[in-house]
Amino acid sequence: MLPRVLECREVLVPAPSYIDYARVSTLAGLEVEHLPLRPEEEFRLDLERLERRLHGGELVFLGQPNNPTGQLCNREALCRLAMARPDVSFVVDEAFADFVDGYCSLAGETLANLVVLPVMVKPRA
Repeated sequence: MLPRVLECREVLVPAPSYIDYARVSTLAGLEVEHLPLRPEEEFRLDLERLERRLHGGELVFLGQPNNPTGQLCNREALCRLAMARPDVSFVVDEAFADFVDGYCSLAGETLANLVVLPVMVKPRA
């Protein structure tokens, strides 16, 4: 539902990443552009390169950590980018965050253009 609700014109998805980001966006009738993650950069998303690509109206899907690479975006840099680009929606999927020691969720951030999908099920102690 997010691609429909967020009223975006196109979707940007790092590649490789979870295939359903692109699938649900295509089902919502949106164009999807894949942003290649480079082996020479250890498959880390270059947020500066992403920012240069943005022109407004995009929906950006990001895994924190990314699936399948396991790489994280720098939390502070991602928040700065979201603050600098209120015309872009950022969806951060934290489904695998429990696998990262000391991970600090973005769920507490109060940015109108940042949607955080938290871990759905936490193990019981």
